[in-house]
Amino acid sequence: MIHKKLINLIENNIISLELQKYITNTNTVTIILIIGYKMAFITWDDKYSVGINICNEQHKKLIEALNMLHKAMKQGDGNEIIGSTIKKLIDYTEIHFRTEEELFEKYNYPEKKKHVEEHNSFIKKVSDFKLDLDSRQILISINLLQFLKTWLFNHISVVDKKYSAFLNSKGVS
Repeated sequence: MIHKKLINLIENNIISLELQKYITNTNTVTIILIIGYKMAFITWDDKYSVGINICNEQHKKLIEALNMLHKAMKQGDGNEIIGSTIKKLIDYTEIHFRTEEELFEKYNYPEKKKHVEEHNSFIKKVSDFKLDLDSRQILISINLLQFLKTWLFNHISVVDKKYSAFLNSKGVS
């Protein structure tokens, strides 16, 4: 199972594996990875623009926060630093979601309920990842990084693009 996850990360160019070492104790298997990451984990591209300046700027900040998490992992920072970086990411994500949801409310966005449910699901999943990290499940931070990248770009490219046209038609830019 773990081998398949590592192979998937390698094949998707998330990490290049240099060394893996297994340490077993009575209750857990801890995997220690010395990994090399690509220089830029995520870069903004105008194709991700939702046509609303404040949302685009917040999306860029989310990408920046994700890149900070990537850097912390790349440098082998401890769980405390990675944990505080994840906490900052969660906090900023909540600010961004509030911005979107206020726009939905103000302009009566018809898909508001579904979109807000996605926001709540995301916050719950990331918070669960943080709890796992806090309980010293080291591999979870790699899973979190991949999850965040995939979720963010899918959310922006598909879900947020839906509100983009609606809000633009209401004069929001």
